[in-house]
Parts: sequence; structure tokens; C-alpha cells
Amino acid sequence: MRVLIILFLLSLFTVVASAQNCQITYFENGDKASEKCYDEDMRRGNARVFDLDGNVIGEWELSRSGIYSSVNFSFHENGMIHKVRYSSHPDGGIQWFRSYTTYDKEGKKINYSEERHDDKLTLLTPDTSSRKVKKPIKKKTPESATCAVIYVSELWLDNRTDEDLIVEVTRSGESEKHEIKKGKRVKVAELILAQTYKSPKENFTLVFYTAKGYKTTIEIANNYLIDESRLKENRKAYIYDLKR
Repeated sequence: MRVLIILFLLSLFTVVASAQNCQITYFENGDKASEKCYDEDMRRGNARVFDLDGNVIGEWELSRSGIYSSVNFSFHENGMIHKVRYSSHPDGGIQWFRSYTTYDKEGKKINYSEERHDDKLTLLTPDTSSRKVKKPIKKKTPESATCAVIYVSELWLDNRTDEDLIVEVTRSGESEKHEIKKGKRVKVAELILAQTYKSPKENFTLVFYTAKGYKTTIEIANNYLIDESRLKENRKAYIYDLKR
């Protein structure tokens, strides 16, 4: 009976905003509880969860191109996020990464764990009885490990101008456009590297437009802020101010 009640409540909380390629859940008071949104091509996107005050308490990258990453949510009865399972499989290779995050009914993170391809490696060795025995490979130190860990450097832009802007972000011939309202901060790109973080701005071409679509000149500050709050998820945010 309890399971049926939970499923019924979740059916009330969930709304699919297909026009924006978003799947959104809500609390009972109508505030947003979670969202999974993709771009127009359904290739890349973001998943976010919120607390009862509207603050973002978790964010994950979604991708169906290059790095294949997805996230699964489960919820408390009040609509608050309960468990998050994130999975990433870079470039279709053998490397993979998973993380598991648990929240209480108030949105407080109470547990986090992760696992990687490296953790599961085993080696088959024969013995004198002709049986094959699985022998765990001795874990290498980070300095000598041959399998690199994927690190994600996020590029964020903080619109300090007095008008709404549109930024076109281009890399390797592929472009995406993002709207940045005045006074708002938006993530516009990610740089994925092995074993290191790096400011991503120099790896992308940025072209700015007004809200009406006219090209405009915007100054990007040389200095930037760094948000290291998600280092356990192998992510670091680099935040640049935009000025006239």
C-alpha cells in the first residue's frame, strides 16, 4: 500500500515539458524539485535537483555524444530528491564512472559514494589443478596508474551588463547558443581532460548577441572565480564576469 501511495504522489509531482526537452518534477507547493533538460538536438544537457528554498543542491551533466552520461532520480514522499545514480562512459571505451548520492527529506546530502572501471579489474591466472582463479590486481598509486581519471572543467559566464545576452559557443566546428539574462550566471561549456583541471575559456570561441539577435561586443574579465564545491564529482567551475 505504501508503494502505491508513493507512486501516486510522484505521478502528481512529475510534469514533462517536452517543448523544452525537459523533464521536471515539483514539490506539493508547486516549486520545482528536479529537472533534466537537453538541448534542441537532444545531445547534451543538465540535470539539477533543488531544496525547498529553491537552491540547487546537485547538478550533473547529461550527454549522448562523446561522453555518454545519464542520471536516475528517486524521490521522498514529499517530492524531495532521495537518491541519485549518475553514470558516465567516455568515448565509448572501457572506462566508466558511477556515483551515488543520497539526500534526506529536507534536501541535505547524507551520503556519497563512487566507483570506477579501475576498481573492478581482475586477472585470471591458472593453478596446478587446471582451474582458473580470479586474483585481484594490486591497486596502483595515483602516480603510477595507467587508466586516467576524467576531470571536468566547467565554463560559466556571469552577465554583469544591463541587458539580456545570447552567447554562441563554438569548438571543433560545433556550436551551441545560450541565453544569459542580466544579473544571471549560466554554464555554457565543459572541458573534459584526464587527471587535471584547466580554465576552459581558451578552448572555445565565444560570440555575443543582443536579445534581438544583433552581434555585440562584450568584455570578458581576465580574472575568474573558481567553485570547488563539487570536487568529489571530479568537477570544478570557472566563472567569468561579462561587462560592457
